[in-house]
Amino acid sequence: MTKFSFAKNESGIAFFELFIVLLLIIGLLFIIFATYSGVEAKSRNSTRQKNVNSIHQALEQYYAENNQYPTLSELNNTVWITNNMKYLDHGLLKDPRGKNEQLSQSPTKNSYSYTVTSISGSKCNDTTIKCGQYIITAELEGGGKFTASSLN
Repeated sequence: MTKFSFAKNESGIAFFELFIVLLLIIGLLFIIFATYSGVEAKSRNSTRQKNVNSIHQALEQYYAENNQYPTLSELNNTVWITNNMKYLDHGLLKDPRGKNEQLSQSPTKNSYSYTVTSISGSKCNDTTIKCGQYIITAELEGGGKFTASSLN
């Protein structure tokens, strides 16, 4: 009488066993990748929040000195920042996944937005209508927004 075994073939290991081991390795790699991606996204979101808070502080300091906030075009001008807001590192204007150090007018992915208006809510400029309030927004990975607004 011959003995029959499902577990081993002539080479000593069954194809089914190799398949199970391979599935376990792929599953572990997937879990590691998903966890790493989540940690990276949280880190970028933390950087976004810190940057928005730093920009907010710089804008409030500018307001205390000038009794108005800068316009969007002024904040997007590195020469203007260098001359008027020496305490603001213009590198903070770049989202961790962004391509440049420019603020947008409305919230967009991978770019901070800066919406500035007069106290009455109308459009402002750097000559006749002072900018009296603003909102800075960062789009967070995974959904949601982080905002800071003027203290006025």
